[in-house]
Amino acid sequence: GKAKEELFLTPARLLWDHPHPETVEVFVDQQALKWPTVTIPRVFKGENYDFLVDIREGTDPKGPVLFLTHGFMGRGTWEMQLANLPPEWTVVSIHRGTVPEEIRKRGRQALMEYFAEGAAMAMRQIGKKHPESVLFWADHSDGNMIRNTLYSQYKAHKDILDRVQVVGPSNSF
Repeated sequence: GKAKEELFLTPARLLWDHPHPETVEVFVDQQALKWPTVTIPRVFKGENYDFLVDIREGTDPKGPVLFLTHGFMGRGTWEMQLANLPPEWTVVSIHRGTVPEEIRKRGRQALMEYFAEGAAMAMRQIGKKHPESVLFWADHSDGNMIRNTLYSQYKAHKDILDRVQVVGPSNSF
């Protein structure tokens, strides 16, 4: 029914899915879409780079923590899920941040390894802040490749991966 359809219409979906987006005006509470962005510093060959995560802290400090990664690595791709998650949950949208040009030139696998390392850093940092929370990880598209890359290096990341429960179907191509 109509009410069910409206539940899933986020600002982005209204524009992307509308047959004539030029006829749609979307008014959004900008504060509702603004989460704090945390920069996790990292060093590659002596140079400083950033790795970005957007965090919506939950109302329960012991509540679940959900990490989200996507091929576009931004919270905009998760709007529908974010709008419907319980407020007790801490939700973390993992971005890629800046990438050294040398890594970009090495190709896709080098990028996935770089992003996977950044995701592990973010999970460790946030996991320390939420030591009693269950950590979940949902991914999509390239996010799935990042997760697979991280798990392929399990021994190096055992400390955090043993805490993470992967949710959702695998869907990388």
